[in-house]
Amino acid sequence: MAGELSQRIHSNFSTDVATWSGFRDEITGAYINNQGTGAAYVDYSDHLIREYNDKINDLNFSKELLIEPMDAGFRYVNDPVVGAFHSGLHSCFSARTIGFGGPLVRVRRASDNVEVDVRGNINGELSLNSPVIDETENLLPYSEDISEWDETNNLFTKNITGNDSPLSPHTGYEFTSTNIDRIVDGKLTGKLSANWASSNSSLVSVNAYVSGRQLIQNTGFERNANNWTPQDGNISVVADNLVSVPTYQTGANLVINGTYTGAGHWSKSADPIVVIANGVATFTVTDGGYAFISQAISLVSGRQYRVEATVSGTSGKALRVMDNTSDLGTLKSSETEFTFDGTEQNLSFDWTAGSNSNAIQFTRRGVGDFSFTLDDVSVYQTNATNMSRIGLIDGPDAYEPGGFSQNAAAIRETTGIGEHSFQFAADEYDFALPTGAKVTASSFLRSVGGRNVELTFFNGNFSSSKSARFELTGDGTVAFSDGDAATIEPVDNDYYKVNFQLTTPSTSVDAAIKPYVRFRLLRDDTNLVTYSEDFSQWNDVNTTLTAGQLDPFGGTGATIFTPAGDVNDRKEILTSVTSGTTYFGSVFVATGTSDNFRVQFVDNENGYANRGLLKVDIGTDGSFSTDTATLASNVTYTPSSNGFTRVSFSFTPTASTDQLSFRLFPDNDNGTATTTFFGAQLSDEDTLPDYAKTNGSTITSTGWAGDTGKGIDQFELRVFEGTETRGRVLPTSTSSYVFQPFATEAGKQYRISASGSRSLETGFATNLVTNGTFASDSNWTKSTNAVIADGKATMTVISGEFEQVAQNLTYTNGQTYRVRADVSGTSGGLMRVMDNGANNGGLTTTNGVHEFDGTNQTVDFSWQANANSANISFARHNPADEWGSSGQFTVDNVYVYQPNATQVQLQALDNENSNAFIKASTAVFDGDISMDFTAVSDTSAIALLVSDNAVPSAGFFTNCSAKEIVYKAAWNTTSTQTLTQSDKLGTVGGKKYNIKFSISDYESGAIKLSNPTPSEETLFSGDGTYEVEVINDALFAGFNDVQFKNQGTTNLKITDISAIESLPVSPYYQVYSVPSDDNTILSESTETLNVKSGDIFTASVYAKNVHTTGGNLLLQINRGAGGAFEETFQQLDAASTNEWQRFTAIHEFTEAHTQLRARLFAPSGARTSGQIFGFQLNRGSGAEPYIKTEGSPITKEKNPAPLRDFLYGSELVTDTKLRDSSQWSSQSTAGTVSFGDQGATFTITDGGYAKLKQNITYEVGKTYIATINAVGVSGTKLRVQDDDGGAGGLSNTVFFSFDGTNQTLTFPFVATADSDSILLSRSSAGTYKTLVKSISVREYEDGFCTLWYDQSNFGTKAERNFQQPTAAYQPAVTFSGTIPTGANGKPGVRWDFGKNMYISDQFPNKLDAFFVSDFDVSDATGIFRQKHIYFTSSGNKNYIIMESGSTSTSIGSLGNLNKTLRVNGVDYDPNDPELTRSGAFELLDHNKLYSVVGGVSSTYTGTHDNILNLGFYNSNPSTSFNFEGLMQETLIYTGSQLTTRTGIEKNMNDHYGMF
Repeated sequence: MAGELSQRIHSNFSTDVATWSGFRDEITGAYINNQGTGAAYVDYSDHLIREYNDKINDLNFSKELLIEPMDAGFRYVNDPVVGAFHSGLHSCFSARTIGFGGPLVRVRRASDNVEVDVRGNINGELSLNSPVIDETENLLPYSEDISEWDETNNLFTKNITGNDSPLSPHTGYEFTSTNIDRIVDGKLTGKLSANWASSNSSLVSVNAYVSGRQLIQNTGFERNANNWTPQDGNISVVADNLVSVPTYQTGANLVINGTYTGAGHWSKSADPIVVIANGVATFTVTDGGYAFISQAISLVSGRQYRVEATVSGTSGKALRVMDNTSDLGTLKSSETEFTFDGTEQNLSFDWTAGSNSNAIQFTRRGVGDFSFTLDDVSVYQTNATNMSRIGLIDGPDAYEPGGFSQNAAAIRETTGIGEHSFQFAADEYDFALPTGAKVTASSFLRSVGGRNVELTFFNGNFSSSKSARFELTGDGTVAFSDGDAATIEPVDNDYYKVNFQLTTPSTSVDAAIKPYVRFRLLRDDTNLVTYSEDFSQWNDVNTTLTAGQLDPFGGTGATIFTPAGDVNDRKEILTSVTSGTTYFGSVFVATGTSDNFRVQFVDNENGYANRGLLKVDIGTDGSFSTDTATLASNVTYTPSSNGFTRVSFSFTPTASTDQLSFRLFPDNDNGTATTTFFGAQLSDEDTLPDYAKTNGSTITSTGWAGDTGKGIDQFELRVFEGTETRGRVLPTSTSSYVFQPFATEAGKQYRISASGSRSLETGFATNLVTNGTFASDSNWTKSTNAVIADGKATMTVISGEFEQVAQNLTYTNGQTYRVRADVSGTSGGLMRVMDNGANNGGLTTTNGVHEFDGTNQTVDFSWQANANSANISFARHNPADEWGSSGQFTVDNVYVYQPNATQVQLQALDNENSNAFIKASTAVFDGDISMDFTAVSDTSAIALLVSDNAVPSAGFFTNCSAKEIVYKAAWNTTSTQTLTQSDKLGTVGGKKYNIKFSISDYESGAIKLSNPTPSEETLFSGDGTYEVEVINDALFAGFNDVQFKNQGTTNLKITDISAIESLPVSPYYQVYSVPSDDNTILSESTETLNVKSGDIFTASVYAKNVHTTGGNLLLQINRGAGGAFEETFQQLDAASTNEWQRFTAIHEFTEAHTQLRARLFAPSGARTSGQIFGFQLNRGSGAEPYIKTEGSPITKEKNPAPLRDFLYGSELVTDTKLRDSSQWSSQSTAGTVSFGDQGATFTITDGGYAKLKQNITYEVGKTYIATINAVGVSGTKLRVQDDDGGAGGLSNTVFFSFDGTNQTLTFPFVATADSDSILLSRSSAGTYKTLVKSISVREYEDGFCTLWYDQSNFGTKAERNFQQPTAAYQPAVTFSGTIPTGANGKPGVRWDFGKNMYISDQFPNKLDAFFVSDFDVSDATGIFRQKHIYFTSSGNKNYIIMESGSTSTSIGSLGNLNKTLRVNGVDYDPNDPELTRSGAFELLDHNKLYSVVGGVSSTYTGTHDNILNLGFYNSNPSTSFNFEGLMQETLIYTGSQLTTRTGIEKNMNDHYGMF
């Protein structure tokens, strides 16, 4: 039977739901008849059910039709109780799938009472990952073929050409097995494979090329060493940067010994009031006695400063901070009180120094006895010119694929006047610029408030400065540059990377002046109105002003306009404009007593002609609407703050205009009603700019003036020599490397490359010279006019005398040596460098002569020593007369060393397997390095090495790269050649195929598809992706190749070749109507549906090219039969273009109906035409995703979301995997918190302290759940809190207790006013490590069970479901944010006091039951308590009762004669007088499997309704009798199960493991 049914399913492709529902019934029926159990189970699971499930998936039906649970191959993976023990089964309920699929429970969300059905998870069990069932539908049986509709009038023609529908070409169900690529090796995986043949392999070949997509980040070390990781502590990598401190620091620390390493530099109260010891200053205050500590520092009046410190003190007490020991400065003690909370805190105050600011002092504040500590004190300048660094913000999230995160400085303007800039000076940032060298500055910038930037190099000791200006909008623009080059590129989150290159002068002017880099801010906003807020400066026409009103920015700059009673009462001001230019006019408006106002621009020189007028009406609700807009475009009303709206419009003055009057009219009704105005603006920019205040002069985008609060965000200033950044790799071991992982695919080829060079710097090998810096006049022999002074040797050549300095050295014959020195001398003069005074060593006048050019220079000579090599000397070389009467040269920084064989190299590593070695490149001294390798896993790494066979040196790397290698066919010939796919297209002639391919690296010529022959021959040239439709020739079925041929001289590459069969597409219809006296129905479908009052339905259709006269083409949804007629229609005339649009008609029905109609019609007198496609009718407000139907309606499941997303809010934690330290704050003492790929590691030493925290915004009173995955030493703990003080919902007594395994624990809590973070801190003594892998915090609410589905009847008998419509009685599906589980670890539904579910189906007098439940007899206050299991009728009689505190027998009276009780496989006689209900109850303690079966039915003649309750006893929430506990599974039989009892119990026990 199974084989015959499988064949019928295999050959059926119907889209009729009823057909497949019938198949499902056949399969489950056969299974239930015991044909699926035992040996036949494999036949059902692996064949019949697999075939059926596969078809349901392929045909895109609802998942409700699937037979579940199933594996990824659609095999059935269950042998359910329903199938094996179906005889006599009335109903069954479980928190796992024990039937053939479908929902387990219906869950209600308390906040909005929304209910959803929930299926089992991938294992068939109820969990937070269980999918929520969400369905979509099309209730029309024919969505596309309207010829099948009930009424049509035949006013349509069917488009049969296909290839034109609003959806993809493969609409509805298609046979995916036929839609396969017929090309083998279309990616061209290397050389000419066996699947391809060329007419001449030397002219048409397949070559390797590197793809364009970069797989690594920070390839040139533009972002310091980000993304690059040292292998171990024996190597480091730094990036070129002359600026030695992070750019977000704002000045040197003015405090000396701020870390209290000793008592020096501080003045303080005497011991023991203030004691400096152990790296902190400790204050001990007795009876409020005075205590202080201070240090004199140098502060400049008018500059901004910040003081920071780490403090800890008695909760509730305080300290104060001053910048003058007598409190005469501007940092006042009255303004700096800082209150302790009992924990370690960070103190910070910003202030502007005054004339008396000369110190930093901390004093106690408060009475009584208390103490506090002070540490890490710093005071630094935070501003340059009118600028303030207000703190750190998150920089851009991504720059290249893979992303990165930085801290950026938020730099803001502090005043509205003056020039606004900030600078990085050499005295604060420790950098110097080389002379006569190319230097680059680079930074990341983001505009705030429309600011652009000018970057200037002030060369300091050089003679000139250079500047570049950058516009930080759009793609970024270099507006000006007088250096060598300037570039700008957008990165992410509105950031731009700017680069500015220049060549520094070769001579200095003043060596005492240090160089610096300045950023000066330019405006990007314009205001041509001279007084934007001071309307008293405007010309008056009978209007009274009341200034000083609240403005949209919180100030008092707004003004009330009160007219005298004429419609033309106003204020106006003249503005200069350019004719033919488009302007934006704007003003902020707040409502007064007027209900309208006007904004107008008139031509002041041409009869006050209107150039732009806007009349605005104000509604009773304060909303603005346009009454009249004359010569005004782009009218916008933008809500602002404090009740203001920014009103704006654009206009273009005519050619004769060069001066306009800007007019504001408060009342357009000849009245005296008021309107409030603020911030008038006129701009000639392309878009409406940010508001810019003026006060006497206009503002243009090239101006310097600023506005408070605007500025830029900036990070990573880089100043470096050269034009590209480099990473300097510094090893101390020859085997160490730095690396960066990147994504690969095992078996694919990749190319890694870089530009490398070895370091020429000193310090990496032993200097043979003593006193090479000439710090003293020693170790060197000198000629008569040679002088050693001021850190250099100076030789003065007088009348051609021979002058030199020399030092004896020891060389090894045959070894290579190198000398480097900094020199300068008279231009044209020659110097010789030798290793022997007799000029017969290895370094002679042949290879050691240098010519001076009058500037600072470096000499660098290498040579091989011989037996005569004995010293190093620097001497005059020229003949005496060429030096003239006097000349001079200097020598400094002499370095003679034996160079090592330093080389740079790349390696490819298997990062997925502990960076196992794959392949190494050739090592080079200098130059480009490139290497191809084959990946062996999904993650590889590029490694940078500096190889050295002696003392390790350093190497530079830049232009690092990792890219995939791809293969492409290339023609490079003038002759015609072919490339042919040897596999044929197929064996069926006449089929259509789409041949698709890509061309890249195009240079010349063209190619064409020569076989199969296309309907129209096309030549293809230029980079791009192309597609050609061809037909396989019916006369030569099975013999058509895919062949490409070049045309003329061709040089290009071709790849990504595919040939896919063109499947038929769904047709559309051309509809039309002619004028008629009645409405013309073009098509109508009437459907029988049960419609209730309040139900909402949506009809939809796609349309295009709709043209109408005398009326519109209409989509209508209406009542077909039932109550009074009601309808909604939608006009389709908006679809007049040749682009498909979807139209919807939505109707909420006010009465009950039995039929609905979807209709396309034209009203009387209308002539219409158009193209339509894809009708749909679905419940709800809005069109669901389109579903094609071909004979019956379809309902199918959408992609389901998990139950967790239904009950939980959005994630509140940023960086849940704890890999980004910038998202977290941490504190530690004798402990650390470190971040890595696995998460955050707490390392605790001797009970030291470590804390990890992230701030979170909670809503007081709402419930949240913290979920933490971690592993730690058994017996240790982490404290879990939602605020530092322990006053939040998670108090300081909540712990994550470790058991030595990987654990996931949840912590539900209710947010309080103190809840502000998620915080973990160590809570155990000793030395140990803890790894926290993830942290999640989400708002949650519990879900309650409204239906527990009967799985024995596949949901077809609603009366047999356990139900509970009353919210107060519903048991819980989740409790404290999690699925409740029993002692066996399995899920269940939780009954608390007063909960009940019932079955409304009528019962006979006999009932057997099996169930798994959990409760705790001994714990009267625990989770599960009170009486135990009740299945009771609501007619005052019970079927099964197990109860404590009663001397009655344990099984109730109805139909229970001779029943037996079995608990976890042990039999008890419930009718034994000694086994009372109380006694049975004690047996049932904790998680057990019970069965009550057998006996002889007795006739019951009493009055009851046979409605079965689970929970209530006697149908009421009794405190004495009701069930409280966890129910995991229940089976109810109306036929005796004495013979099947053991089998049923085994099935249940196999899953629950009870005994």
